[in-house]
Amino acid sequence: MDEMTREKLVKRQQRYTSFMRSMNCCPLCATPLTLIHEINEEEELIKETAHCDQCDIETRRKDHNRH
Repeated sequence: MDEMTREKLVKRQQRYTSFMRSMNCCPLCATPLTLIHEINEEEELIKETAHCDQCDIETRRKDHNRH
């Protein structure tokens, strides 16, 4: 593997790690979020809520279709 390809892979991994950290940690205090998933069988939805226990705030609420 050449040096350019290696650098691209490292940068891609760093972006991925940064993205995952931002999705799973509180934007205010960087504490890991508590994720709550509720399944609605009738509507075939999964409701996701991300909550920070330390700040006592809800940082995200999303609905996902079941597959």
